[in-house]
Amino acid sequence: MARQVLKALYLLQQLDWIPNNKENIATVLYPQVGDTRTIDDDVEEVLDELLDASYIGRSDEGYRFLSQTERGIEDEIASIDVRAGDIRRNSKKTLRNLFENATTVGYKNDTFDVSIKADGETVSETGEITVEAYSPIYRLYESVNEKALKTQSFSEDATIYWIAPENGEELRDDIERLIQVRQVVKDKERKQLSPEEKEAVQQKKKDLSRLEDDVQKAFRNAFRDGVLIYNGDEIDPEGSSKRLETILESITENTIPRVYTKYEPELAKISDDDVERAFGNLNSSSLPSVFRELSLVVDEDINPEASLCQEIADEIDDRLRRGKGTSGKDLRDVFEAAPYGWNRNAVRLGVAMLFRNSAVVANYKEKVYASYTDSQAQSLFTGIRK
Repeated sequence: MARQVLKALYLLQQLDWIPNNKENIATVLYPQVGDTRTIDDDVEEVLDELLDASYIGRSDEGYRFLSQTERGIEDEIASIDVRAGDIRRNSKKTLRNLFENATTVGYKNDTFDVSIKADGETVSETGEITVEAYSPIYRLYESVNEKALKTQSFSEDATIYWIAPENGEELRDDIERLIQVRQVVKDKERKQLSPEEKEAVQQKKKDLSRLEDDVQKAFRNAFRDGVLIYNGDEIDPEGSSKRLETILESITENTIPRVYTKYEPELAKISDDDVERAFGNLNSSSLPSVFRELSLVVDEDINPEASLCQEIADEIDDRLRRGKGTSGKDLRDVFEAAPYGWNRNAVRLGVAMLFRNSAVVANYKEKVYASYTDSQAQSLFTGIRK
């Protein structure tokens, strides 16, 4: 049947409007109009054998007949030695690209950084919440004890484990071929090539691009089919079409309140204009709603006992007692971290209210400011400074 399959593929390749897929090849070979599924399995088995023997290659639509020049290049590709370390390094690089857009998650109109480690490689380390991901490639070479991680997770409010299934053999083979094709293409591009060789190399570049997409898709689907472990619970990602960022965001809805125990959703509403308004008329009926929601203004006067002001005032007092710095950056480092998770504007507004209430003074470039009516003093809070 191999000869028949090759002939069918060659003929289909002359017709641009018909995909060269398994189903159409089987249709060409069927002796009469009817159900082609009776020979589909046989055709698929022969196609796999022809792929292994480098008589045919894959295309965007299915398969394609290889020229003599391409078959020679395929022999070179097959001769490239790929080791386990090469596969794991390539895997980690792909995982970095896969997770780089998942390093921040949305929560109640705010955003939080997430630290991610994929197969032991750090993708991001800026967040208080950590995601440890294990791919099928990692599981081919290392043991992942899901039961032990589940037990361990009971005491880890800030850690999420994301474990893909173990079936990584096919993905490993795809990565191996990707590395081989990439190396041969790179070597060929350094040489003087005949027109036939140039055409063959261009085709291999297309193969390479398709392989890279296929590998990334395979990793993505593996995590979609995996399991997340958090605080002793196993969670199904639920949805093969969901983006990894969306899956992670749905899990952190439970994680963020456990880690950022002093976070208040109303703080996300604070804008630059609200910080400026801290120095304006507090008696006005047009006062932004966030001042009332956070109890910053009560009976048309500043409320120093509002949690935003009180937390910042206590931190400043504590740092002064311990001889620690109280710069804007020092305070942001504290309040942007757990257990607060406050954004920059929240810290600026809280300090501005304390300054207006004469609870703190401002110091910039060796000059002390004590009056909130001083325009230069106001600019220290309304301008973005480190």
